[in-house]
Amino acid sequence: FNPHTLLLELPLNKAMLSEKKNWSPSSWREKDAKQQPQYPDKKQLAECVATISTLPPLVDAREVKRLRNLLSRVHKGEMLILQGGDCAERFSDCTQKIIQIKLRILLQMSLVSILALQAH
Repeated sequence: FNPHTLLLELPLNKAMLSEKKNWSPSSWREKDAKQQPQYPDKKQLAECVATISTLPPLVDAREVKRLRNLLSRVHKGEMLILQGGDCAERFSDCTQKIIQIKLRILLQMSLVSILALQAH
């Protein structure tokens, strides 16, 4: 088992390649959402989506390219990924105190990883 190759060695099937070719900013709407909240006010939902669609992207294309390059290095065994956090944070949990606690845990995990790697 080589954990750093697990991310990139997943087999790509034809459907996945087709999805990549047919991507558009609204293609997510065609996906099966199993944990989607219910929005009773459809008009307000449409207004929110319209507002969000006018905003700039949350992630710049350069950041995506950099992440791909970093993941490539992980795949080659040159780097490791340390991932943490909740599966789905609630907005009420996005406070400075909670974020600081999570960052502290990630820092501690990274230090333990570094020490473990140096020991080998």
